[in-house]
Amino acid sequence: IAMRDQNFSFVDTVGEEQNTHQHVDQHVVVCTMQTQFAELFALVHEGMQVPDFKVIAFFTTARQTQFFAELFQAYGIPVLEIHSRRSQSQRNKVSDTFREGAGMVMFTSDVSARGM
Repeated sequence: IAMRDQNFSFVDTVGEEQNTHQHVDQHVVVCTMQTQFAELFALVHEGMQVPDFKVIAFFTTARQTQFFAELFQAYGIPVLEIHSRRSQSQRNKVSDTFREGAGMVMFTSDVSARGM
């Protein structure tokens, strides 16, 4: 409704949009709830075949992030997790660990995606 008024000022809070680095592979999968785990497991397993791999999966909620991290850990795949249920110091520590490490999988809520 407010945008109908043509006398507005546009304020750019992001700056020039940058595309993802050319060496960073991205995959987007749309699937049903029933196939979500299998699809994610296949993508993570595929990513783990690359030397010094780093895999990031984004989820829509903190609860979903935590659930899938626990599920993957139960299957023997170590997963770092970042979401709003963790303290800021825990999130910073996990982020630093992932940034500085290799051979890692991180699950994070989409809130973290804004800063990456």
